[in-house]
Amino acid sequence: LHVAPNGQIFASGANQATGYINPENAKWTSVADTNAGFRGAYMGTSIMYEAGKVLLTAGLPATAATETIDLNGSKQWTNVNPMFTPRREPTGTLLADGSVFITGGNENSSNLDASAAFGSEIWSPVTRAWTKADHSRIPRLYHSSAVLLADGRVISMGSGFGAGVIPHKNYQLYSPPYLFRGDRPQITAAPTKIGFNQTFKVSSPNAAAIAKVHLIRLSADTHAFNFAQSFSSLNFSKAGNELSISSPANGNTATPGPYMLFLVNEAGIPSIASMLILN
Repeated sequence: LHVAPNGQIFASGANQATGYINPENAKWTSVADTNAGFRGAYMGTSIMYEAGKVLLTAGLPATAATETIDLNGSKQWTNVNPMFTPRREPTGTLLADGSVFITGGNENSSNLDASAAFGSEIWSPVTRAWTKADHSRIPRLYHSSAVLLADGRVISMGSGFGAGVIPHKNYQLYSPPYLFRGDRPQITAAPTKIGFNQTFKVSSPNAAAIAKVHLIRLSADTHAFNFAQSFSSLNFSKAGNELSISSPANGNTATPGPYMLFLVNEAGIPSIASMLILN
């Protein structure tokens, strides 16, 4: 389930039929059928990578099939390049640069360590293609989680805890490629609270090189779905060492709550995030 830009709740699976739930009256409105069909209850993963734009992949039986929908436009599911590895129950995590990191799951319909998918993948909303990423050393299956940290890394943790699966009570940290491209921009001053449809100021000695400002909501992740993460690319202007940034217009594109604010430079390198509350 995702909060859609029209204020309704968009159900992107697991059934083939997807649509809106109106929170005012619980009415269902059909939007479009997915191309891959039923993906299995909590076996695929769904990520709203921009307001109203959803990436859907994996499922049961394990599949690499991937598709997207734009609720701001055609409202039709469109196939994109499949993942390199078929998966059931992986985790999808929004990265600081706006790409999507897929990790864990099984390569077939089993939920056992023997069929664990160790390779990770990154999907780019710009190229709409996948890139292979590093391999985990530990199975991350049922009940595992992977969430973005303020330093731009991903913590991948847990697995098992039921259904006959071996528990893995540990974690690994993944460093995305953007952390190996050079020096990071810095945030020297930023607000701790902002409201909707406002302009707020952020100071950075690297302001002149900033190309993007990203607001990513803190995570709540389980069973192959991150319930809380959302992504906003904010408009901004520059003056000396200061950025004037426009906050999201309303709670339909960015729900109230805790966020990480990243400055991303022209090389695609993010700052360490500044934490704030969108209220």
